[in-house]
Amino acid sequence: NDQILYKVTFDKFRAARLAMDCVCTFTDQAMQRMAVAICCILAAKVTTEETTKLGNKHYMQKLLQIVRDKLHSQTADDLFKYTLSTLWNLTDESPSNCATFLSQGGLDTFKEVLQAYPGQSELQNKILGLLNNIAEVESLRSALLCMDFLTIIRDLLDSDNISVSYFSAGIMSHLLWQPQPCITDQDRNQLLDALYLRINSWPDKPAVMVAYRSFYPFFPLLNASVHDAIRLWAIWAISHACTRKDTYLYLLIDNGGLELVRNIALSDNCYTHSQLASKVLQHITLHPHLQILQ
Repeated sequence: NDQILYKVTFDKFRAARLAMDCVCTFTDQAMQRMAVAICCILAAKVTTEETTKLGNKHYMQKLLQIVRDKLHSQTADDLFKYTLSTLWNLTDESPSNCATFLSQGGLDTFKEVLQAYPGQSELQNKILGLLNNIAEVESLRSALLCMDFLTIIRDLLDSDNISVSYFSAGIMSHLLWQPQPCITDQDRNQLLDALYLRINSWPDKPAVMVAYRSFYPFFPLLNASVHDAIRLWAIWAISHACTRKDTYLYLLIDNGGLELVRNIALSDNCYTHSQLASKVLQHITLHPHLQILQ
């Protein structure tokens, strides 16, 4: 029962490493599926430092080989999905693991998966989630900064699946928040206009779409000098999480982001931005004990 992995106290890093060793040692599909599933869950439970150790070259090569084997055999089974999720979790706020993923040809492989499974939102979410992790790392953005890749992401921005659209918007926001010499001003402005319109069309979604380790990657995008479309994505993401799960209110305060949100609520020229920020502040007022932490 996988509830043991969530509820029982044990050395999660050691267990995740043992699971990855099993993935690398055994060829039996059932064994690999179980081991990858365990690693997928535990990779999101360990510290970022431990996550980085789990994303070493040896493990990354094995996980990517599973993806390639499944891609070539056109088998989108549980092992394939668990492996994509594990790669997503291993790269979350881990620049080192993101770099290893790129150096092992992961980007080309993931592009192939997107092309092989158009309209498969479950797979697209996992892939776009990982590409978001890479886009958050300033030193690695050059790997994604080309119109060929941005065209793919632009198309996915219009997906009917809100999560696919959200992740696509995140990638675009991180890549476009500063002008890039490889992207013309005209192309950049067209992408940003599309981004702004799409975010404003999103309906309210009842649950948080993704688990956040921190809000730090959003903070640079909230600067007053950043384009309105990019700032809208960042404050939408923070507001969406904080108004649906109280633990994210604690996380925002702990990360030192409350002042940023307060400034947007009180002084932002864009009504939508200030409204989204105000919703976060309103939720904090519903929890008097949170005000002590401010």
